[in-house]
Amino acid sequence: MDDIAALEWLRRASGPRALDAVWTPLLLGKFGPDAERVPLAWLWSKLVLRRQKLGGSGANREELGYPRGSFQAISAALARDIARHGGVFRLDQEVLRVRRETEGVVLECAPPGAYRKPSGVAEIDPGRSSRADVVLLTAPTNVCARLVEWSSEFRSRLLGWRYRTAVVLLLELRRPFTTTYWLNIADRTLPFLGVIEHTNLVPADRYPARYLYVSNYVAAGDPLVSMTTDEILTRYLAGLKRIVPSFDQREILRAWSFREEAAQPIPEVGNRRRTLPFETPIAGVFLANTTQIYPEDRGTNYSVRLGRDVAAAIGAPDVVGDSS
Repeated sequence: MDDIAALEWLRRASGPRALDAVWTPLLLGKFGPDAERVPLAWLWSKLVLRRQKLGGSGANREELGYPRGSFQAISAALARDIARHGGVFRLDQEVLRVRRETEGVVLECAPPGAYRKPSGVAEIDPGRSSRADVVLLTAPTNVCARLVEWSSEFRSRLLGWRYRTAVVLLLELRRPFTTTYWLNIADRTLPFLGVIEHTNLVPADRYPARYLYVSNYVAAGDPLVSMTTDEILTRYLAGLKRIVPSFDQREILRAWSFREEAAQPIPEVGNRRRTLPFETPIAGVFLANTTQIYPEDRGTNYSVRLGRDVAAAIGAPDVVGDSS
């Protein structure tokens, strides 16, 4: 399935009406002009893998969960556990360059406050360098490409990966928008891809109001990426009213918008041959990010698995011996 384009297979298997009504608009919304090159393996994993984990009556439905206190509770618990085992967090210390020396790996960092500027533009602060036996890069591949002096071949492999940018509008509402948790939008005349009503999954009594995410995937240079929250809301309102004609803007208590440039790696036919290994050509430098989760889509479950896998690779006796 990795060597077959999803839309090519669906064109034969489901026929033109289903293709035009469902699959083409959804894949176009997710991947834009790259939709025709997305492999069937990616789509198969979206539809099959989660249900394989269910047995008995659960096999007929999808089960979803959400942690009490949000994912912040998981992050806080991880931080406490790392600190309890002697780990140290260095916040506000953007890494600008990683280089190998005889005695280990050197990380050259930006001055305090660099996070307020666009990534990678700050100057190196000589007083903020760190040394390590092993470095794990978890940034997107285009960021990793500029951090290290890679061989031209490996750098090309890093830059061969492209991403779709996520733009999310979050609305705090007085009352429910619909009774549905997750609504995929297959109508390409609407300016967004998904309407996810969080408080139709998690009991609304845990929150002070109702919460609705309006999601989108766009190219990095799309005008939506640079719009303000109010501008995005103005652009989306007519589409929201098409879904719920009675919806009134006065029902919105507050609104926020969020963007992630490297939200969705774009898989291509033959993707298994593009997937990068954990070990890089630089001794002691490892790589683990969402491009390596394939054929599964990005997600917390798979990131946890990825973390365990790369930890095992780093902890292998021959690796520790070579890099320490």
